[in-house]
Amino acid sequence: MKKRVIVFGSCVIRDALEFKKNDIEIVTYISGSAMGSAFAKKPFLGASDEQIEKIGGNFFKKCVMRDMRKQTREILRNNDYEAIIIDYVDERFALLFGEGAIATLSDATRFLGVKKWQNARKFKMHGFRRLLWWRHGVKALIAIAKEKQVPIFLACVYPAQRDEKGKYLYSKMPHCLKDAMWLWLLYRLTPRYIKKIAIARDRLIMADEHQWGGNYIYHYTAPLYRYLSRAIYNKLVNTAM
Repeated sequence: MKKRVIVFGSCVIRDALEFKKNDIEIVTYISGSAMGSAFAKKPFLGASDEQIEKIGGNFFKKCVMRDMRKQTREILRNNDYEAIIIDYVDERFALLFGEGAIATLSDATRFLGVKKWQNARKFKMHGFRRLLWWRHGVKALIAIAKEKQVPIFLACVYPAQRDEKGKYLYSKMPHCLKDAMWLWLLYRLTPRYIKKIAIARDRLIMADEHQWGGNYIYHYTAPLYRYLSRAIYNKLVNTAM
């Protein structure tokens, strides 16, 4: 029987689980939301439902609607699954804060036109407030997991360090190092309830060609996805609640 999971994170986990689709079923895939926004209680009303519906692609519409209308708690509480699989890749996105509400400034959100929200402040990663919002979101996620009596597994993803030719990327792409430092801090501060899946540095190779586009620091070569799929499945099989 397949293991049923909810994925909350980037395409890294979703793509990895394609290698285990005969063993693992993704019940729901929540993407494009930073923790602080996903678990905030007040909806972000900077964009109307009609504006969101104009975003190209149903997947992007769904991501923005879930983030701005704060649907993550409801999704996690109202579905049946055996584990929550997460990563922190979407924590690199800036957060918009306006009128007491938060939204993730994801790639999909940018389609709406950020200039429309002139009264909203933008908070990039590394800030203390971002850290507090992230911590609040993680606590809310753990509380729901405990209610559901399911484990949370965290894929400790970092930006690719080298390309397929072996060329080191961080020296030419300073944002890679910034992302890596931010992710390292979040991994260090992650509560023990969340079980980490480490990924060796030599697996962090940027793909020249990828189904979602090559030469991007979070699109890796196939061995990483195969490794991660096996690691997730082993956690699912060997973790008792």
